[in-house]
Amino acid sequence: MKIFYERTETEDNVILVFKPYYLYMLFGALALEVIKNQFLSLGLQSISGVIWFFVFTLIVVRFISMRKINSELSKAMKVGDISLSGSKFNPKNPLTATIPKSLIHQAND
Repeated sequence: MKIFYERTETEDNVILVFKPYYLYMLFGALALEVIKNQFLSLGLQSISGVIWFFVFTLIVVRFISMRKINSELSKAMKVGDISLSGSKFNPKNPLTATIPKSLIHQAND
């Protein structure tokens, strides 16, 4: 899914770029929960329940869609060196993993 990651292949490498936007939604939901608990008079109880439903749905969808990428990354790490750069929280410089294609072929054998 393009929402959670982007996978591109060059002649020599596979490049995985992890997007941080789901983390922003999770932090927003946590902030709303803190505000709801501090200011009960705002009446955010019903909205909070709906938002948490969507957050948990997003977490499940992300987990399912990232299984293949995470297993590919894990196998490549066990076989050899991969290159990681960027930050998990920065959309301008996202976390990027560069895996040489030779490691992917070794990991599948």
